[in-house]
Amino acid sequence: MKAILAAAALVVVGALLQRGITAEPRADLPTGVETSQWIPIGDNAGFLITPEKATAYQPPGGRQVLAGYFFAKRNGQWFRLNVAPVGTIVQTR
Repeated sequence: MKAILAAAALVVVGALLQRGITAEPRADLPTGVETSQWIPIGDNAGFLITPEKATAYQPPGGRQVLAGYFFAKRNGQWFRLNVAPVGTIVQTR
């Protein structure tokens, strides 16, 4: 089951990265983000690649991993998305 979830996560991230690579560069980025660090996912979402020195990680098999954060834009403002730990209940109202 874990292998299936891991494979599905890789497919999703790969699709998002492919879409970001083929998207046209835009000037509308979160404050302080350089164009070279930004992978747009659409008009209202993107992925910020963090510096390699701070996030260097080599998984088994020697593949390099990009680390960073997802951002979403809502009402004209960018927000960094944090993933809640599994099993956590988040009150929304």
